Amino acid sequence: MQILLRQKKAWGAVAAKHNMAFEKGNLTSSPSMRGSLKSFPLVVFSEEQTVNANGAKRFRTIIQFELPVRLGTAGVVASPDAHNFANSLVLKETINSKDVGIHDSITVRGDDVALVKNYITEDRAKSFNTVMMINGIACIYIFDQNVTFLRFETPDAFDDEARLERFLLKAADHVKVLV
Repeated sequence: MQILLRQKKAWGAVAAKHNMAFEKGNLTSSPSMRGSLKSFPLVVFSEEQTVNANGAKRFRTIIQFELPVRLGTAGVVASPDAHNFANSLVLKETINSKDVGIHDSITVRGDDVALVKNYITEDRAKSFNTVMMINGIACIYIFDQNVTFLRFETPDAFDDEARLERFLLKAADHVKVLV
């Protein structure tokens, strides 16, 4: 309960500082934030996820930016922790990550290999290498013809205002590079 109370306080402070909507939730539920950070739509919330076949569950913090990028194809770039998810998507090709300057433990998949390879410039590859290799955080960059998201999933409650704000601002800097 102490973590939840610290989380509500930290998220509320960051939301207020950046003019974002904040939902405190009820006494025993997690808060959420919604708005824009550095001009990019952002949502932050917690969700309960099943973690094993026995049905054990845990809460994960989700931080998701929407990017104004339309690649004209569907695809995904996924951190090692999100490898299974990336491979479960119905996409035509797996791209050799080394061909686009991305660490070999990062999954790159897409329907149109040429469009995905053309999108991943040297600067974007560096940014992907950074965000996809954050220890303890699953990261997914997922896109189709209509929408693109950069999504982080972590068991960290982000119950410290300064640490949450620092993470969000650094993530937004990477979003700028990926646009």
